[in-house]
Amino acid sequence: YARYYQFTLEDTADVTVLLESDAAETVLYLREGVGVISGETVTGGFNDGDPKNYHRAEITAENLAAGTYTIEATTYRANKTGAFKLTVSVTGGGGSVATGRAALVAFYDATDGPNWTNNDGWLTDAPIGDWYGIQTDSNGRVVVIDLQENLLSGAVPRELGDLTSLQQLMLGNVEVECSEGSGCVPTSPTANRLSGAIPPELGQLTNLESFHLALNRLSGEIPPELGNLTSLETLWLYSNQLTGEIRPWLGNLASLKSLSLHSNQLSGSIPAELGDLTSLEELGLSTNQLSGSIPVELGSLTSLEFLYLRENQLSGSIPVELGSLTNLQGLLLSDNQLSGQIPYELGNLAKLQHLWLSNNQLSGCIPAALRAVPDNDLIFPGMPPFCDS
Repeated sequence: YARYYQFTLEDTADVTVLLESDAAETVLYLREGVGVISGETVTGGFNDGDPKNYHRAEITAENLAAGTYTIEATTYRANKTGAFKLTVSVTGGGGSVATGRAALVAFYDATDGPNWTNNDGWLTDAPIGDWYGIQTDSNGRVVVIDLQENLLSGAVPRELGDLTSLQQLMLGNVEVECSEGSGCVPTSPTANRLSGAIPPELGQLTNLESFHLALNRLSGEIPPELGNLTSLETLWLYSNQLTGEIRPWLGNLASLKSLSLHSNQLSGSIPAELGDLTSLEELGLSTNQLSGSIPVELGSLTSLEFLYLRENQLSGSIPVELGSLTNLQGLLLSDNQLSGQIPYELGNLAKLQHLWLSNNQLSGCIPAALRAVPDNDLIFPGMPPFCDS
């Protein structure tokens, strides 16, 4: 009439154990060590006699040291048996093994794990580093989740925020088909189909470098808590159903090299704070509902190679400051409401390979140097002539 369970903490953490039963009066013990009844008792818990919680016992051990512990789940009366539920919660453990396993189990349950394309090792007693798509560090903490195109469905659970050692979160899709005006869609029969909002708890993943949830069915606004991810280098949320505005807090992500939010339903203006992302190499905001002018501050992105703003409702003139982006290889501004003259300074972009300006209200003439851009849509009825013609 007693059951024993073991767990290992890699770091000091707070541990809460809850025992619930509809059939027996519950008793809990938490002991150090591996033995069934050996080891010093850390703490114990009995039901408190309250009729509403008569079959419920809970214990909490704060600042529990790293080590192996045994839980004894038993009853107040000898030989009394019955079904029960045991819940163990670990907080403040810096992504310990116990925390990681619990978070991954929650993720498996929330995303229809039994029907994944590959779920080898999941929910077994094998080390979590042997579970498909999971990589751990030398201390057993989860550092990579790579489950792209694995037939995941359902919502991303908030428990993933407990994996504070995580460096890569890869839950998007790879095989895509893109078409004019409708963006990109996944084509693989095993494509992920994650839905719902992005949990704000993911803002706790301060070691995260790659965040890839593109080509799913996510909705709602991008949570401002993601502004805490200052180690982030790649943020790919394109081709979802995200709404709301692009907020200035994105300018806090100083390590960001690739920001791709295209093919969503984002609205409002482009915040000037994006000009603070001096490491940025790619900025993709196409195929949204963005309005207002192109911030002149984008001219400060001296590392930028690709700027994609097509298929929005942007107005005003093209900032002359974009002519200082000497690393720029792609500038896609077509299908907006831009007006005014095409800046002569764009002719300074010697590395430019892709230039789309069509379907705007531009005037004046096209700088002659832009004629040599291999991929351009400059020559068609209604576009200004070249300056040398």
